[in-house]
Amino acid sequence: MQNTYKMHWPAPLPQKATTQHPKCNDVLFLHYKVQKKLLRKLIPKKLELDNFDGDYWISIIGFEKVNSFSKLYDLNIRTYVKFNERAGIYNLKMERNGLLPWLLMKIHPIVFFKSENISNNRYLFETKNLKENSLIHIKYGIGKQIKVKSKLEVWLTEHSALYRGYKKEVEKVNILQNPRNLRRLKPKYILVDYPKYLKVFSRPPDVMHYAERLVTYSINNN
Repeated sequence: MQNTYKMHWPAPLPQKATTQHPKCNDVLFLHYKVQKKLLRKLIPKKLELDNFDGDYWISIIGFEKVNSFSKLYDLNIRTYVKFNERAGIYNLKMERNGLLPWLLMKIHPIVFFKSENISNNRYLFETKNLKENSLIHIKYGIGKQIKVKSKLEVWLTEHSALYRGYKKEVEKVNILQNPRNLRRLKPKYILVDYPKYLKVFSRPPDVMHYAERLVTYSINNN
């Protein structure tokens, strides 16, 4: 079974066709192994599930996003897929606090952000979604820097494609995503209560990371 952990850009990087996304700071990664049959129900049929050595994964990503106008807090729940043999990530859920996500949903519903109560102070990440009766509460410490990533760590944290599935269509966004100063995450208390993903998050994560920053570029290869 072939791994797809080499997530580098598959062609020469265009110098004038990249857009850097806002800075993402204090990034938490909680990675869970999941049964294939549970995961298959959650993604569009046109997308193929990707795996590492036969294991399938769902990840919780929490971070602070900073731009010129504001500071926002994000929560992503994602998995790992392939389309036409190109590996990438697929977001199962995207949440962001504040008024802006609510306005974006009104103007452009395809964005899929939901306005939630999310906070991310270093050593504590929390999110509450009263409508869906979901809660995440993570207290943590920061461990040693990972100077050389394992193949699994590269596969889980570095990506070159983002897929969006809308009904019968699949859209691919070319990206470069790489965490800076990746470290071990030292959990002190983890509560993940998401009824929709109860069978996945009812146990501790299999792998955990912390990164000072997550750098993402969108790439126009047209």
